[in-house]
Amino acid sequence: MRAPGRIPLTVACGLLAAAAGQARAAREVAVPLIDYVKQVRIFMPGEGSNGYVVPTSEERAAFSAAATALLSGDVVRAEAALSPYPDFEVLDYRDGPGGASYLVIAEKEPLSHGWGFFFFARKPSRPGLLIEAPHPLADRDSELLAARAVTSLHPAAFLLAGAHRYSDTRSSDMTHTVASAFESVHEVVVTPAHVVLQLHGFSSAAHPGYPDAILSTGTTQPSSQGRQLCDDLVRASLQCALYTGDSYTDLGAQTNVQGAHTRLVAGDGHFLHLETGDSVRDDQGQGDAVIHAIAARWPAQGSQAGCAAGPSQPAHGAWLFGVALAAGLATRPKRQAHPR
Repeated sequence: MRAPGRIPLTVACGLLAAAAGQARAAREVAVPLIDYVKQVRIFMPGEGSNGYVVPTSEERAAFSAAATALLSGDVVRAEAALSPYPDFEVLDYRDGPGGASYLVIAEKEPLSHGWGFFFFARKPSRPGLLIEAPHPLADRDSELLAARAVTSLHPAAFLLAGAHRYSDTRSSDMTHTVASAFESVHEVVVTPAHVVLQLHGFSSAAHPGYPDAILSTGTTQPSSQGRQLCDDLVRASLQCALYTGDSYTDLGAQTNVQGAHTRLVAGDGHFLHLETGDSVRDDQGQGDAVIHAIAARWPAQGSQAGCAAGPSQPAHGAWLFGVALAAGLATRPKRQAHPR
């Protein structure tokens, strides 16, 4: 597994001033993240569609280069890296009018590749936290819980996969292949200073007797942060179990490639795999309890904390997709999630 290719945080911060004049090249979009995710998932390659395209090594290298550039606020360099791939673009994105600002690698609809969406916070409130949603559609609405968490927590980065994990037989599952744009960007972003929190979901009906949440480090040894987060969830009146290898073995994440890479780069305890039952994801209050527990475990360090990915400028109300998308939302059949 290759070593992460990101520019070190201290160097990236030092490059921001030079990048400031370039960051206006990206297309501006302002839409609440929950709505953005609801919109783009309509076009994600669904289960059994074979709509996911396995990226070549050259394509993965281009995404690594674009992510590295955006971490230093260099939109021009990121767009140059993506220029051979017209189905992708860099967005100057704001999480709703007046919301948090991000630079984003985004696939243009109708998502003919399914490679994902990658958000880099300009001024994260929690610069040591990365949130990933690798199983949209399949882990039903886990992507929406992740979007709500990102809006509330404002982590350093948010990685959203772009296809159902069973779009094809195996290569579309981001947690079980290294040959993906998702893994390439993950490897660029993660440093020893980060904790990676992956949000997953399972079917409570298909897992009778399972608790509301299962937290794993990807090994049979729970970390101190994992124990503390699980304790916080219990204090919020949710059932939470730590994965130790004795039970819940189908949800232990022991073959998760992002977990393996994070442990290689950052050591044990820096990767957390949180599974929530659909009863949690379907309940606004229980979802809020999960987000509040995460917020308590990683307190905000202020809107100016960490390294800003370029200058923070107001986006000018560019709303994504517009009338055509609204029509698509009304007419497109709902995809079915694979029960887990």
